[in-house]
Amino acid sequence: MTSTLSHRRKASPIKKAGQKEWVTSVFQNFASEQNTQSMPRKRKFSRNNSFSKPTVPKSGDTWLEKYAPVYMDDLAVHKKKVAEVETFLTQNYDCKKGGAPILLLTGPPGCGKTTTLMVVAKKHGVQVEEWSDPLTIPYNLTKQSDLQYKSEITLFEEFVFRSGKYPSLFKDNHQHVPPSGNSRKLVLLEEFPNFILRDADYLKEFTRRYKHTQRQPLVI
Repeated sequence: MTSTLSHRRKASPIKKAGQKEWVTSVFQNFASEQNTQSMPRKRKFSRNNSFSKPTVPKSGDTWLEKYAPVYMDDLAVHKKKVAEVETFLTQNYDCKKGGAPILLLTGPPGCGKTTTLMVVAKKHGVQVEEWSDPLTIPYNLTKQSDLQYKSEITLFEEFVFRSGKYPSLFKDNHQHVPPSGNSRKLVLLEEFPNFILRDADYLKEFTRRYKHTQRQPLVI
């Protein structure tokens, strides 16, 4: 006899009161929780938190000026080279006979030539007069204009040949100016004007004229 078996789907048992579910639905009461859940609050920033603007130091000194070498032991230059510069300053300042001495410092940029000179000059109380290219000032060539035009060569020669006769008007800590009453000076030409680079004959004539007419040392 063949029997026919009917497979019927069993209905899920009804949950009795107090009976725990072995699987918890994550979507239970989803709609109610979404409506009752409060919106995230905005983050409050205080003026003194870490995201505030950095404090800018009041001093206008650059990093190089703030941590510039002060003593000769601070120089990252060979001791022999420092001694040569010191010997030149101590033996040749304010020459009265034989003309003004001229020192030529050579080396790649950034090797400490000017810094060495400044530190040694400050130690021995020598005032350094450094030439700087003048700024380009716009002017009008009219009858009412009081500004007179001077060429670059005129400004250069006026600075070089007059710097040893008059005291500096700009005295601060960065120019290594010794106390007043000290007549020890030297002229520093760290950068030549453009016209000298194009005229080698003028450079020879300039150094010859400086040597015979000036007393303060010239450092190039």
